[in-house]
Amino acid sequence: MIRFTCNVCSKSEECSEELFEREGATCSGCGSTVRFRALMHLLSVELFGLDLPLEQFPPLKSIRGLGLSDWAGYADVLAEKFDYTNTFLTQEPRFDIGMPSPANQGQYDFIISAEVFEHVEPPVERAFHEACQLLKPHGVLILTAPYSLEATTREHFPELNDYTLAELDGSAILVNRTREGRLEVFDHLVFHGGPGSALEMRVFSDSSLKEMLLAAGFREVEFCSRSNPAHGIVFREQWGLPVVARKEPMSHTRTWVAEMIRQIHWLDGFRERVHAAERTAKERSEWAQRLDGEIAEVRRRIDELQAEVEERSRWGQSLEIQLSQQAPLLENLRKQLRTAYNSRWMALGRLLGIGPRFTPDS
Repeated sequence: MIRFTCNVCSKSEECSEELFEREGATCSGCGSTVRFRALMHLLSVELFGLDLPLEQFPPLKSIRGLGLSDWAGYADVLAEKFDYTNTFLTQEPRFDIGMPSPANQGQYDFIISAEVFEHVEPPVERAFHEACQLLKPHGVLILTAPYSLEATTREHFPELNDYTLAELDGSAILVNRTREGRLEVFDHLVFHGGPGSALEMRVFSDSSLKEMLLAAGFREVEFCSRSNPAHGIVFREQWGLPVVARKEPMSHTRTWVAEMIRQIHWLDGFRERVHAAERTAKERSEWAQRLDGEIAEVRRRIDELQAEVEERSRWGQSLEIQLSQQAPLLENLRKQLRTAYNSRWMALGRLLGIGPRFTPDS
C-alpha cells in the first residue's frame, strides 16, 4: 500500500501499488489519475521551482496559460489562480494548435497539452512549431501523449489530405484523397473516448517525439520518469510519460521565485499565527470582562448581606436595651405575685379549690 496526499485536491489517500495505472483514478477525493497529478507536479516545478500542491499555487494573474483538453479537476483551479484558458479539439471552446492566431504568438508562460498531439492532422511537426511560437521566451510546454519505445513514429494516415469519416458494415472507415488524387480507404480506426470522438492519427516514439520538439524550436526536452509517491505519482511503465519542452533552459530566476514562494508561505503562516494570537487575546478579553461582571455582582451581594447583618445587629442591640429597661418592672411584678400568693385569702381559695391557680414564679 502507498499512502499519499493528492496534489490536486489535497486529500490523504491510501492505494495498492498495483492500481497505479496511467489512466486509473486513484484519488477518491477528486478522481485524479497518475497522469493528472504528474502534470500538476511538473507545472509547479517549472513555474515556481517547488513541488507545491495545487491549492498552494499563489494567485498570479500575470502568469498566462493555455490548456489543450485539460481535465476540469485541475483546469478550474488553474483558471482561478492564473490568466488561464482551457480549450478543446472536438468541442467548444475549440482551438486548433496547428493553426493558431498570429496575435497569440509569444503570449503564454505555459501550455498544457493532455493527449492532443496524437489527434492533430499531419504534419504534426507544424503543431509543435506553433506551440513553441505561442510561448514567451521562458515558456514551457508540458504534454502527455501515448508513445512507444520503437525507433520511429507510426503515422496512420501519412498522406492525409481531403478526407471524410464514414460507416461501413457498422464500423467507422476513413476515406482520403491524397494530393496526387489517389483514393485511400482505412478501417480499424482508433478513437479516444469512443467512436465519433478524437481519431488517433499516430503513435509517437520517444526518440522521434524528442526530435520533433527540438526541431520545432524547443531547447530542452525532458521525459519525466521519476516517481513521486508522496503525491501519488507512481510510474509503472516507461512509455507515455509526461514530457517537458522548454524554450530556454531552466532559468536561475526560478530559484528566486521558489524563495519568494517560501517567503510568501512563511508570511502567510506568520499572519495566521498573529491572527490566532489576536483571536485568543480577544477571547480572553471577553472572558475577563465577563469575569469582572460576575465579581461585581458577587461584591454587590456581599454588600447587601453585610448591610442586612448590620441591620439585624442594630435590631438585636435595641431589643437587648428594651429588655434591660423592662427588668425592674418584671421584678416588681414577681414580688407582687409572691405577696398575693402568700396572702390569707389566696391560701383559703386554694384550700376550697376556688380562685386562680398559679405559682409565684410562673
